[in-house]
Amino acid sequence: MVRMFNEKADLKTVREENAGTIDDVKNSFQSQSVLFNTFVDMIDESFQETAGFDQFLLDTNGFYWFTEKTAEGQSASSIYIFNSCGQLVKSLRVNGKAATLYEYDDCILAACEGVDSKGYIYKYAKEDQRLLEHWDISGFLWDLEKLGDVLYITSYLAETNEAVLYTISGQEVSCKVLGQGFFPTGVLIQDNLLYIPVCPLYSPNTGSVLCIDFCGNDVEEIPVSVSPRQIFSYDGQLILHGIDMSQGRAESIIYLDPATKKTESFQIPKAQDIRTQGEHLLIFNQETETIVYWSHAKKKITRIVQWPIKRKNNSKNNVLLNH
Repeated sequence: MVRMFNEKADLKTVREENAGTIDDVKNSFQSQSVLFNTFVDMIDESFQETAGFDQFLLDTNGFYWFTEKTAEGQSASSIYIFNSCGQLVKSLRVNGKAATLYEYDDCILAACEGVDSKGYIYKYAKEDQRLLEHWDISGFLWDLEKLGDVLYITSYLAETNEAVLYTISGQEVSCKVLGQGFFPTGVLIQDNLLYIPVCPLYSPNTGSVLCIDFCGNDVEEIPVSVSPRQIFSYDGQLILHGIDMSQGRAESIIYLDPATKKTESFQIPKAQDIRTQGEHLLIFNQETETIVYWSHAKKKITRIVQWPIKRKNNSKNNVLLNH
């Protein structure tokens, strides 16, 4: 459960409490889980005994990227890359833990959380997994988007209770303060604008979407009646995955038309994780081991898939799927 903060709390208290709850909130807000037993079973058993996997991405070249499951306080970790036969191709060492993997046409980005209140971002070539560039940023990294060679990254600075937007072009890094007292839980590019959902620390079940142009100018702020967990888009609409902050789980999605500001809200099944796939949202419930297909066109559930029963004594049954 995510603990809420008192609006009247002094800044020192906010700093201490925010830093203490960041990991719990981010674990809930950024993971996208699926069961992936088939491939893991192909990996050599001697390797399985020495490494635990946390997250997974299958790139368009057929390589399987796994991040290492880390212990609390671990300052560095590895990313393991396998071919389709389960053979280890390369291991990459990174600072912190590789929280999220992102795939683009020309590269793979690894966004890593450090134990020093810093974020580390690594850019790798897809064809040979070599390191192209890397950057260090301050704060707890939440999400990123890439347009051309420019990265847009949302982060939270616990020391100053500030949400910020980093813009990275080559080795040039600029930082825009978005405000205080909220988490910037995502970033999405649509219609030549950046949309950033924000989740207040002290007002449960409310939030807003910040609209910013590529020059960093504030365009508008759209209030919503949900604490945004993730943001997607479909057919020109913004889709917010909402979370009940008092319960610590998502229970609704909101369709938002950025032009008219009209919203539609729908209840969804209890979800640990959610991801987008074409005309559907895929809602994963780990307790029932089901994937629920939510249709954007019909605005309702159209399919439920039951995952196979977990295999015993396999520490890698649940692997988080990056987008």
